[in-house]
Amino acid sequence: MFRHLDAYTSFFFIAAGIGLFLAIALMIDDREAQKKHLPLFLIMAGFSLTLVEYVHMWSEQPFIPRLRGIWLSMPYLFGPCLLMYVHRLRGERLAHTWAHFLPLLLVLSVHIYIWTVPAGSRSDFFNGTYAEGSALMNALLYLRWHYVWLAYMSIYTILAARYAWSHPDVRYGKLVVLLFTGYLVALVSYYVLVSFPFFNNYYDYGISFMMTVFIYSIGLIMMKKPEWMRGSRIKKVDKYKGEQLPETLVKSVLPKLDQLMIQERWYTDADLRLQGVADELGLSIHTLSQLLNTHYGESFTQFVNRYRIAHAKELMHHSPALSVKEIAYQSGYNNPTSFYNNFKALTGMPPSEYLKSEVA
Repeated sequence: MFRHLDAYTSFFFIAAGIGLFLAIALMIDDREAQKKHLPLFLIMAGFSLTLVEYVHMWSEQPFIPRLRGIWLSMPYLFGPCLLMYVHRLRGERLAHTWAHFLPLLLVLSVHIYIWTVPAGSRSDFFNGTYAEGSALMNALLYLRWHYVWLAYMSIYTILAARYAWSHPDVRYGKLVVLLFTGYLVALVSYYVLVSFPFFNNYYDYGISFMMTVFIYSIGLIMMKKPEWMRGSRIKKVDKYKGEQLPETLVKSVLPKLDQLMIQERWYTDADLRLQGVADELGLSIHTLSQLLNTHYGESFTQFVNRYRIAHAKELMHHSPALSVKEIAYQSGYNNPTSFYNNFKALTGMPPSEYLKSEVA
């Protein structure tokens, strides 16, 4: 490997410093914004610390701190944080958050245990021949294997992408998922190509390059598109300011919209989209969004969710024998987790508790 601080390693070392700076900048905001951006802060900080670890391994410069293999724990942090972040962009809480980070805690416990093993016996521990190692710790060692944490990160990336693309109002979340996917592809490619004879040490830079792209892209967004960073102190621009819909249009459209939602219950369709409703009303999606924003103070997603949760409460009252999952599906949700998060956000309690109160 490389044993000096060349142009490449210097570039990545600087990127790590910038990443830590941007991560801290994300958290310099009000409490609500801090909670929203905490998962992205952890990803940015994790990428930066991993870059520092890589630069140390490549250069072995004494002034660069050695983080003792901390990068082996990071994949179990990145995946859950990515999924949590796209949820928080919509003001939703990831159900059973602590459970998503349990593998991270297990890996960290293994990591701490390894450094209690005498230095001369650590290679035996990794080979599974360390006699004094407990069976549990030897089993947990498998969590450090690359194909295990690659699969773990891939699953969370798919879940985050599915969530982001099912909610049109999370366009910034889609970009974050795409950037993270680039990093994951580089990581998978590295472990695929390492077995080929043409592989050389410079391929190792590909992973660091994608982490650097992620860091600089987030920084560019913070400067050029601050309104995308929801929850920041920068005042959001009202895109409908100065625009006013004709009163005749409003009076003719609102009754039709009420008919679709109240009488025909379009909200029970899990595949309901803004474009479909706009086409039915003979409007553009921009005009319909403006109508909802002006007269209800809501986005299309918020508007539909309000009807869905009201319908769910009605089902709980009249059909308490139904399960929470059945109520979610009948109310227009194809994902019980989304139903749980939206129900709690609008009512202040989980659907199971609300259902118990109706039965009582």
